[in-house]
Amino acid sequence: MSVKGKTVIISSQVAYGYVGVNMTSLVLKLNGQETLAVPTTVLSNHLGYDTVGGGPISIRTFEGILEGIVRLDVFQHVETIITGFFDSEEQVVLTAAWINNLKKKNPTVQYVCDPVMGDFKDGGLFVSECVADAITSLLVPLADLLTPNHFEFERIVGRRLYSRGEMQTAFCDDARLKGKKMVVTGCHLGHEYVQTVNNVVLDTSGYGYISNLKVNLDPVGAGDLFTALVCVQLKLQMDFTNAIKNSATMMVTLINDMLREGRKEFELIDLLKIPMLINNVAAIHKILMN
Repeated sequence: MSVKGKTVIISSQVAYGYVGVNMTSLVLKLNGQETLAVPTTVLSNHLGYDTVGGGPISIRTFEGILEGIVRLDVFQHVETIITGFFDSEEQVVLTAAWINNLKKKNPTVQYVCDPVMGDFKDGGLFVSECVADAITSLLVPLADLLTPNHFEFERIVGRRLYSRGEMQTAFCDDARLKGKKMVVTGCHLGHEYVQTVNNVVLDTSGYGYISNLKVNLDPVGAGDLFTALVCVQLKLQMDFTNAIKNSATMMVTLINDMLREGRKEFELIDLLKIPMLINNVAAIHKILMN
């Protein structure tokens, strides 16, 4: 990944707030990276509010946006694709075909799949079974990097996972995941881990474990922010494990600030801190490497 290459982001969009495309695109832009945003649904706000307006993008419009990007001169400069929330199986099918076509034309394109399907805290799936199955069967095999949470990883591999060892075994046993990088976020791995936020890093070289003290706040959009932070650092040539570690540390810093200020939602002031945080961790990493 390079800073100059453009990133296509396919996910939900809201008129108010920082989730989905709003979050991912802004974080990348604040760190000097050009983005092309393709909404799967356009809402007034995220679903955590009592009321919400808007709805999914029609298949005809969604397909037209993807085709329009292909016809632009900028298409040849796309280096990264990030996908998040999908409203329908048809959107997933069109996206998979579009990514496959782009990868055939440019095999160096990196596809980052945040397989948004559900979470333990939300009681399981918050997309339809058809959408979850399409993500698992069509998008996961195309991905170079995946950022599922614990629930979503279990959904991908089709079984419950209670330990780091079981996660590593499931990752290695699944042919669809061969040669990919993955970070499993928000892992629930027993009572000894209840006071920490736990991420398991999986790739062909083995696995790693990154743990941070838990903050008593879980703002909507945290998953989008984490994926964006990882992508920014990879584009800045940070190695995968340190990109995950730094992203987790920055998340804790930002959410602690929110908690201290009595806020439950991400605001612009939080995102404006990110370039400074990234510069700080990059400087520390450079010192340690020397």
